[in-house]
Amino acid sequence: MCVNTRHICCNTRKLISLEKKLLNKNWFTGLRVAQSELRRINKTIIWDTTYNNIKLSPILLWNINQIINCISSIQVSYNFLQNIGFRSIGCAPCTRAVDPNESSRAGRWWWESFRKLGLECGLHKI
Repeated sequence: MCVNTRHICCNTRKLISLEKKLLNKNWFTGLRVAQSELRRINKTIIWDTTYNNIKLSPILLWNINQIINCISSIQVSYNFLQNIGFRSIGCAPCTRAVDPNESSRAGRWWWESFRKLGLECGLHKI
């Protein structure tokens, strides 16, 4: 699939859908600073000017061990792909398993050179 087609897919399935759901409604995220250097600028509670709402990131400062302990202790369902190297899961064509020495986000939008462009997935400015 060419880059332009992938961007159309992401825009339709992710950005437009997200905007419809989040506009003027407070929301929770699963963002964690351990996932990316770029996420270190986040705070657990912020005013999201994009969607005109409050964005809550309650596990922002958690490490992977805290996540695993929480999942185990309260038996939260999780995606089994996590067990086989998919540490950050998106849509099927945009996600691959990562090696243990790679960043958890290395498997997302892995064909793109978005970091050089200042974009997260080819769509989101960082």
